[in-house]
Amino acid sequence: MNSNVAIEYRKDITDYPSGKYYYNPSNKYPEYPFGDEIAGEENPVYDMVRNTLYSMGYDRDNFGKKEWNPLGDIIKKNQKILVKPNWVMHINKAIDDENDLRALVNIHRL
Repeated sequence: MNSNVAIEYRKDITDYPSGKYYYNPSNKYPEYPFGDEIAGEENPVYDMVRNTLYSMGYDRDNFGKKEWNPLGDIIKKNQKILVKPNWVMHINKAIDDENDLRALVNIHRL
């Protein structure tokens, strides 16, 4: 597994995109598999995540090509994964109980 660390920081970005376009990229990248489903508003967060994966060296030889698959060496076909986007904190300061796991997992009760 790649042990590189990369940070993409732009101080002009203060908010996520609205979600109106399902967080699709605002640029048509060669590796983007969903054709013309491009956001109608700027999505710099998508660009920053893409740049971070490249900076970490994931599938660097194919960057900018249709074949670019930065997580292909980590996630194998038919594997099930959980994407945990908020790695910043292990606690949610809005919740009084510091042992509450809602900062780490989404608990659904039926």
